[in-house]
Amino acid sequence: HGKTDSDFGATGVSRTPMQNRLELMKKLMSSHRQQGVPTVVGAATPSPSLLQAPVPPMPAAPVPTLGVAAAAPVAPPAPKPGTQSSRTLLLQNMFSPLNVNLGEEPRFYDEIREDTYEECSKLGKVLHVTVDPRGSVGLIYVLFETPRQCDAAENALNGRWFEGKKISAAAIDDSIWQALAAQTQAQQLA
Repeated sequence: HGKTDSDFGATGVSRTPMQNRLELMKKLMSSHRQQGVPTVVGAATPSPSLLQAPVPPMPAAPVPTLGVAAAAPVAPPAPKPGTQSSRTLLLQNMFSPLNVNLGEEPRFYDEIREDTYEECSKLGKVLHVTVDPRGSVGLIYVLFETPRQCDAAENALNGRWFEGKKISAAAIDDSIWQALAAQTQAQQLA
């Protein structure tokens, strides 16, 4: 049978359009991963023991350790203000990193990334979504195909409520993607 638009990029037969769409999303995300752009920052290959342990507060002064300092969490990069050509939307306060229990919800970050992708796709073509659990407010970066789509999403989502939290949405400079990729590469080399 012939393929329809709904199964673009699918390789399997007798799949539903939703399965085809999920398969395509996985392909798109894996191509971004190959370019060094993370989907979840700071959680590339977490070990199960780290997932269940609470994160200790950072010490005020550096404490000498044997090579463990390199694995300390790095702060999220500071975003530059958006311009008229910005295609990146920064969503803040959609989740509280300190309240995430990966022992109870091991797919939490993947699920919030997928939910964000679905919701933002209603407002424009989403090219990539990255969840950043570092810091006190949950950060989610969304890359749209055009600046107009990013603006539409900012207007639709800023001030909206999500699971009892008021979302802050702001267009930021697209250079954030290079900063996130550089941090991820530095952490992998450490």
